[in-house]
Amino acid sequence: MRSIMHIPFYVYIIFFALLCMGINRCFPRVIKIQRLFVAPLFFTLLSIRGMVTLFEVMPADIFLWITGGGLGIFLGYQHIRRRQVKADHQHQLIQLPGDWSMLVLILAIFGFEFFVHFSIDSGWTIVSTITFKWVSLIMLGVIAGMSIGRTLDYFLKYKKSPSETLALQN
Repeated sequence: MRSIMHIPFYVYIIFFALLCMGINRCFPRVIKIQRLFVAPLFFTLLSIRGMVTLFEVMPADIFLWITGGGLGIFLGYQHIRRRQVKADHQHQLIQLPGDWSMLVLILAIFGFEFFVHFSIDSGWTIVSTITFKWVSLIMLGVIAGMSIGRTLDYFLKYKKSPSETLALQN
């Protein structure tokens, strides 16, 4: 219980920022195509940071993270494969459909990251097992990969879509 009382304030800020981001993703939106790449970059950097700061990384660990990333790319790509987008090639805009599952995914990622950090900070005995390390590394890879897979699929749909006039929403 004492560990819960010592959660840094920035963790609450990150949680509410991710919550707002997830809620916004529940509704259709028009964005610049370049903005599509922000989430995968963020999640990949967060994943790598987690890998190198939480664990002593060995070559086999990198393989597990990459394997998780490959699985995540596949899952992210499959997750939105039936979704449709609208494209404005002249203004480099894409209209993405609303997606409540992104809110669930963001909260699950936060929950997993929180659990791993909390477990390590609390000194639970499970954190000293190789299974904990390997599952954590694979999940960190899946987190990054899912975002990459979703973005890749949306970008390919943008490239294939006929151009129509879209406008950024304020």
